Parts: sequence; C-alpha cells; structure tokens
Amino acid sequence: MTITLQQRQKAWTVLTEAPDQARAAAKTTTTKIEEIRANENWSDKHKAEQIAKLQEDLDRQLATIRKDADDARDVLAAAAEELAQPQGDTNTQLLHETRTGRAWARVRPQLEAGRSHREILKEAADRRDHATLTALAAELPAYLEAARTRPGGLAGRATQPLDMAGVRREIDIATARGLGDDKGFGTAARLRLHAASAHPVVHTVVDHVRGGGGNLTTAFRVKYAQQEAEATTAALAGDGDSGSDAA
Repeated sequence: MTITLQQRQKAWTVLTEAPDQARAAAKTTTTKIEEIRANENWSDKHKAEQIAKLQEDLDRQLATIRKDADDARDVLAAAAEELAQPQGDTNTQLLHETRTGRAWARVRPQLEAGRSHREILKEAADRRDHATLTALAAELPAYLEAARTRPGGLAGRATQPLDMAGVRREIDIATARGLGDDKGFGTAARLRLHAASAHPVVHTVVDHVRGGGGNLTTAFRVKYAQQEAEATTAALAGDGDSGSDAA
C-alpha cells in the first residue's frame, strides 16, 4: 500500500510532538493528585481510590502515546522504502543501475587504497552525486564488514564489531544533505533519520514520566536519546531544507 504525503506528515508530527504530550499528561496527573491530597473533606481511602484512577488513566494515555509513536515510526519506514525504489520505466531503471554500478567501481578502489568512507560520503554529498550515494548505500556496509574480517582489514580490527547502525546513519545523513527533499532517495534518508532519532526519545520520555520523573536512570536515558537526536539534526544543518518539509 502506498504511503501518502499526508500520512508521512502526520507520522512525522506524531513523533515530534509525542514527548511533550507525555510530559503534559504526567504534569496534569501530578497536579490533580496534589489537589486530591490537599482536600481535607475526603477520607484517606477515597483519596487513594481517586489517585489510583488517575494513575490508571495516565498509564492508558502513555500507552496510547507509545503505540502511536510505534505506528508513526513504521509509517515512515514504509514510506522511506517506497521512496527509495528506482523510479521511471524499465530503461530508466536500467540506466540507474548502470550508473550506480559504475559509481561503485570508481569508489571501491579508493576504499581499498585506504581512503576513509567518511571522506567519500562527504564528497558525494557536496557534489550531490546521486549515483555514488546510492552505490554507497547499497554496497558500503557489506564492504566494511568484509574489510573488517580480512587480516589487516580496517587497521586489523577484525575482532571488533562493526557499528552497522552508525554506518547506515552516516550514509543517510550524507544522502539527505546531498539530495535534499527530492521526493525520492534523499527524502527516504531523511524519513529514516527522523524515525531513528525521534522514536527513542518518545519511549525514554514515556518510561521516565511513568515512573514519576524522579528516576536518575530513566532521566539519563532521556538525555542520551535527546542528545543523539540533536546530533542528527546538527549533522544535517548544512542542508537548506527543513526536516518537516521532507515529510
């Protein structure tokens, strides 16, 4: 099923606004609980019953926020997959495959000669080189994994696991910066980045406010998730298009 522009925009907004919605729901509940505890006309039993109802209602609200965020992430992932597919008729797609293959044939010797994949990604982004960016997206992760396990590959770090998620994030950032909101491969990269950075923030905030907001462990997780999201935004800062436009 094709994901419409309206569905993408809604999913983008849901992930962006969900943390504040969770905080607002928790704050409202806390205020109501304080009012109940200050009510001198109610018995302790009645107060406890009313507080329990408020907490149950908050749990339902937070569960809905979490589910909506999960659904939004899935919508953006599906939209990104659709947008990343080659467009046009058979001849256009064959030409795309040919250009991508030639781009990888140019890039691979540079990698084998020791050039950093980050340098190549930056150069391709600066040149808005669609063929090279798509080639790196398709081939680079597998190449780096193979190079890592070769004797002497990647400075002999064969025993160290490859941060595949980090590599794909680097590729998506370069692609989004290089191609912008092209309604295709560049937009797909931006949607993946937003889902990957915003979704963890929602989950960590929900977990934190559900616990009352005083847990240092969940507070640290929120801070870390927010820092990761901010780092992604900063990495995209060189692109003139705003993130929301890509939705």
